[in-house]
Amino acid sequence: MYKPYFHLLLSFAAGIILLWSLPACQGKAKTGNGIAGADSAQATLSDKALLDTVQEATIRYFWDFAGVHSGMAPERTATPGVIATGGSGFGISCLVVSVSRGWLNRDSVVSRLLKITGFLAKADRFHGAWSHWINDTTGKAKPFSPKDDGGDLVETSYLMNGLL
Repeated sequence: MYKPYFHLLLSFAAGIILLWSLPACQGKAKTGNGIAGADSAQATLSDKALLDTVQEATIRYFWDFAGVHSGMAPERTATPGVIATGGSGFGISCLVVSVSRGWLNRDSVVSRLLKITGFLAKADRFHGAWSHWINDTTGKAKPFSPKDDGGDLVETSYLMNGLL
């Protein structure tokens, strides 16, 4: 089944592949449809600088675009005002890393984590499992179909892994 946050993981994987390939291709001209020379801004970044840029952009996504009421990651393919539990687990891990990297301050991240856990305490659960999608305002599950109660063990495990 297609998971909407797959694009984030794919982007991160592409960044890692780019990091590995940069030392081999720096200073070499590209041919065909590529750009000749190594004059682009990306070619001048060191491996560390490129990885820092990718990591900080990922953290900023989860920080800047979080749900207003929940503080959790938005669901990009659903209607506005819907958050994703699994994607939020990845985002929570990013927020913790952001403190150690000095990109966000500890008090702000702790405040966000308290907001998230307070929201989750009141959100719909099904035998302990949250749904894949939750309404950011009401905390009600947004099921995949009329016959789906919304409980999702995989997404709940991603969320819990981030919280742990």
